[in-house]
Amino acid sequence: MTPTDIEPDWLLEIRRAAREKLLQTPIPSRTEEEWRRTDPALWDCSSSFPKTLPIPKTFQNGAASAPTELHSILNELDRENPGALLIQWDQKAVYLRLDSELKRRGVEFGSLQGESGQTPFLRPILQAQLEESTRRPVFTFCALAHCAFWSGGTYLRVPKGVQLPKPIRILYLLSDATPALFPKTLLLLEPESYACVIEEYRSLGPCASQARVLAQTQILLQEAARLDFSNIQRWQGKVLHFWQQTARLEKEARLEATHLALGSATSKALMQSTLSQPGAQSNLKALTFGTDARHLDYSTEQNHLAPQTSSDLVFKSVLKERARSIYRGLIRIEPQARGSSAYQADHNLLLSPQARADSTPILEILTEDVQCKHGATAGPVDPEQAFYLQSRGLPPEEAERLLVMGFFESVLSSLPNDFLREQLGGMIENDISRRRQGK
Repeated sequence: MTPTDIEPDWLLEIRRAAREKLLQTPIPSRTEEEWRRTDPALWDCSSSFPKTLPIPKTFQNGAASAPTELHSILNELDRENPGALLIQWDQKAVYLRLDSELKRRGVEFGSLQGESGQTPFLRPILQAQLEESTRRPVFTFCALAHCAFWSGGTYLRVPKGVQLPKPIRILYLLSDATPALFPKTLLLLEPESYACVIEEYRSLGPCASQARVLAQTQILLQEAARLDFSNIQRWQGKVLHFWQQTARLEKEARLEATHLALGSATSKALMQSTLSQPGAQSNLKALTFGTDARHLDYSTEQNHLAPQTSSDLVFKSVLKERARSIYRGLIRIEPQARGSSAYQADHNLLLSPQARADSTPILEILTEDVQCKHGATAGPVDPEQAFYLQSRGLPPEEAERLLVMGFFESVLSSLPNDFLREQLGGMIENDISRRRQGK
């Protein structure tokens, strides 16, 4: 790696160490359960590592110098009136704005790559990630690659007791010129704070050539902190998307997380919630919509390390044509986590005979006095429902749209605010219409 004038020595040393470990780490075998249905070699980015990727000019606090294609995106996001906004185009942040009132209250928000040395709380977090990357051997290759080569990135720190009144928006953009992208997001909420964060991955073009994305989101919630977090994946074309979300919750902390996947050719994701202290609560909802030959492979982990913790997880997928969904969900309750509760459900709606869904729920319950439930379903549209709608004069395409939205409604209706509910519902409807029109 070539040292830069925007990163401190300690961060460069982390990158060098991760790269050395990466060079000694083989790609996982297809015999590993987590990779049995998805080829890990798809995310071998070694051919892209030595290349100098195009990096656009950085600018802040205004769109005057923004690339032309970003103006419409900025106008769209400004209408949402977020409290803070960061846009990363390929490898680097190109737009950053933080409301003056939030800055006055001590909120820290910015680009990781440009401000790691000036933001003290980041150092121990980034240093710990090198050790964390080797704790799950089957994902070590991807974790080390990300640790060594992440670019740009976003951080947010909400001070103790601060309640953010507006959502925080983070947008990662991928152009056709970039063969590999490594976005990173770090969210730290101090005790008794609150934030709503929307993180989105979006293509700038059709992505006709294959691009590999290794993304990571890390969430740290201290005592009684609350976070409403949404991750939206809208890659187009041939993008191969690997995403790891880790969340660690302390005493009485609460996480409401939503994941929406509408794009990419192949997606592989690992979502982990660790409930480390009593009273922590994690709720995860995921909606995926697959068409053509899209491949969606998700693993989730609900790790209960302390007593009186709770987790709730609901996955819903709609699959058309030859799309395939793979879900592997683990609930683990440690011996000391008495009085905990956990729920896990995976439901799949198959809109064609060729679509396929595989579910593997796993329970590891190492103590008594707990409540755990899990379930999985997969099947076609109820023919009576489809017949009823069409008998009322709806064409088949409109009937299908209503059934898909009805399938997702139970998750959308439980979202924490009207703004997020309307936005995500609109995205799904727009995507259904776009795919129906062949766009």
